[in-house]
Amino acid sequence: MKIFYLLSILVSTLVCAQFLERYPENQVSYIGGDVAFYKDFHQILKDKNITPCENRQEMYVLKVVVYEDASIKMAKEQNAEKLEKNKCTYETIKKVLPEMTGWNPAIYQDKKMPAVAEFPIYLDDLFENFTDGYAASKHITRPEFPGGLQKFRNKFTGAIRIPNLDNTNGEFTLRIAFEVNENGQMENVRLLDKTGYERFDASIIKGIQYLKYKWKPGSFHGVPIKTNLRIPIHFTFH
Repeated sequence: MKIFYLLSILVSTLVCAQFLERYPENQVSYIGGDVAFYKDFHQILKDKNITPCENRQEMYVLKVVVYEDASIKMAKEQNAEKLEKNKCTYETIKKVLPEMTGWNPAIYQDKKMPAVAEFPIYLDDLFENFTDGYAASKHITRPEFPGGLQKFRNKFTGAIRIPNLDNTNGEFTLRIAFEVNENGQMENVRLLDKTGYERFDASIIKGIQYLKYKWKPGSFHGVPIKTNLRIPIHFTFH
């Protein structure tokens, strides 16, 4: 029962209120990917003759729900302070979004489903400073674990209670995925691979959930942002 409970947690972190909290791996929310998204955004700024913001340092992470019919809805900002600080960028995004037509619905279990897509917007990159091939991800500083990734792997493997697996030997690598939020905390932990041993897979998820160490968060133009990470972990059984 514990195994099925943990597996249900994995599903519920992805599917919430009949929409996906993030796009499945290897799927893009905009046709042509991030490069096409920012290229279209830049072109619309030019075509509509939109004026740059007075504060050129504003940065806002756009969140939209992409629906099955490729229509979208901008997520409501819950942080009033963040909204006020980046109000011009927020209002500019609202002018641009209705003109963008390349949205690509997510596929989950062979069906189209609404899903949340995120795009960091730093308008100073998207006016006269725009360059071909631009994507915000190329300018994001990745999160850092104190002491480096190998220390994280050591802390992680030390937190796992490995169950007895009869007649198990050999070695394999699993990819774990999670988000590091603006405060350096790990969220939405999940496995991208399965071993075939459900008890072992469940123990990995449980071990990560109990790992309370904080990261130095990723940043975009110096502003901390939530960042997705995928890390391979190697296991050996004798």
